[in-house]
Amino acid sequence: MMSSLLYNRYKIVRPLGSGGAGQTYLAEDTHIPENPRRVVKQLKPKTSDPFVYQIIKDRFEREAAVLERLGKDNGQIPTLYDYFPEGQNFYLVQDWVDGKTLGDEVRDHGLFGANMVCQFLISLLSVLEDVHAQGIIHRDIKPANVMVRARDRKPVLIDFGAVKEIVSTIVDARGNPVSTVIIGTPGYMPLEQAQGDPVFASDLYSLGRTAIFLLTGMHPQQMQSSTTGPLSWRQHARGVNPRLCDVLDKATQRLAEHRYQSATEMRAAVAAAAQVGRIQIDVPTPTPPPPQPPAPGPRRKLVYGAAALLTLAVLGGVSLAGWSWFKAAMKMNADELARPLRASCVLYNDDAGQPTVNVRADCDKKSCDGDSSTIIKEYPNNTEVRVNRDVKVKSKKDYYWMQLVIVGSGETAWVSSAKIRCNGEQLKLP
Repeated sequence: MMSSLLYNRYKIVRPLGSGGAGQTYLAEDTHIPENPRRVVKQLKPKTSDPFVYQIIKDRFEREAAVLERLGKDNGQIPTLYDYFPEGQNFYLVQDWVDGKTLGDEVRDHGLFGANMVCQFLISLLSVLEDVHAQGIIHRDIKPANVMVRARDRKPVLIDFGAVKEIVSTIVDARGNPVSTVIIGTPGYMPLEQAQGDPVFASDLYSLGRTAIFLLTGMHPQQMQSSTTGPLSWRQHARGVNPRLCDVLDKATQRLAEHRYQSATEMRAAVAAAAQVGRIQIDVPTPTPPPPQPPAPGPRRKLVYGAAALLTLAVLGGVSLAGWSWFKAAMKMNADELARPLRASCVLYNDDAGQPTVNVRADCDKKSCDGDSSTIIKEYPNNTEVRVNRDVKVKSKKDYYWMQLVIVGSGETAWVSSAKIRCNGEQLKLP
C-alpha cells in the first residue's frame, strides 16, 4: 500500500487504475496553494539487481525529461511537473485533465459524425507531429488514452508508453534487454509493434483505428478475425464521406510501408477529405438598398419642414407610449441575444434507415412545417451543434422547431426538436 503522502509532498486521494507496469493515483500537491490535483503514475521496475536498477533509472530520467519538454511545448499533452525514484519504484507526476475519455464520450453522447472525426484527427495529428519530432512513439493510442478536455473540448493525449516500456524491460548487467514487455493494446496496435518494433506509422495506425471506433462505436475485435488483421468496418459507418474512409483504410494498413509515413502526410489527407466532404449552409445574398432620391430643392425643403412639424404635433400624444414600447422591445431583444446556447448536443435521426438529419431555413413566426421553410442541407448523425433553446417555433405535431448553430462552421439553421439529443437525451416539449 502506497504512503498517503508521497515524496513528502503529494497527498494520495484515490487510485485511478492499474496495469502491468504499475498503478495510477489521483493526488493533491500540498506544496502549492489550493492543493491542485495531479495524476501520479507509479512504475515498478522488474529487477532487484542494484546495478541494473541504476541503468533503468538513468533511462527513466532521460525519457521523463523528453516528456517534460513535450508537456511544456504542447498544450494537448499533460504537463509533467515532477519525476523521481522512491523506494524501488519510479514516479511521474502530471497535470490532471478534467474531462472524459473518447470511450466515455461515445458511451454518454453517441457516435461522432464525420466532421467531428476530421476535426479530432487534425488536432491530434498536430500533436503527434511534435511528439514524433522528439523521436518519441506513443505506442498506446486508443479511446481510453485520449481525453476530451472539459474547458475547451480539445483532445489531450495521455499515458505515453515509452517510459512504461523502460521500467518493464528486463535487462542484463550491460544494459542489454533480455526480455521486453510489449506496450500497446490488442486491436489498436499494428503487427510491427506487436513484434516489438514500433515505428512512427504505428501511432498513425492506432489513431486510425481510434477514429473508426468513434464512427462505429465498435472496438476492432468486434470487426476483425485476428488482432492485427484487416477490419470490415465501412458497413457499420454508413453515410460517412468515402474520402475519409479511404484515409482511415490507408492509415490502418497491415504493413507499415503501406501507411502514411508521417503525421504531417496524414493530416494533409484528412484536411483534403474534410474539404471535399464539407457541408455548408448557403447564406442568401442580402438585397442591396434601393437608390436614394435626389436631394430636395429649397421650396421642397420648406414644404417638407412644415409637414414634419405637423406630423410631430399629431404624433405627440402617442410618443410616450411609443417610446415605452420601443425600450421594452429593445430590452427583450437584448435579453434574447444574451441567452446562452446549449452545447453537448448532436443531430440524430432515430430512424435506422435514415443516418442523416435535414436542416431548414426561412422559418416563419409560427412554424417550419410545409411551405413555410426550405430544406437546405442534411448532416450525418452525431454532427455536433449548439442549440438556442429560447428561439423556437411550434410544430403541427408533438415537437417544435428550434434554432441551432453547427459546431465548427458557425452556420445557423433550424431543425426539429425530435432530431436533437443533448447529453444523450432527446429534447422534450417545453
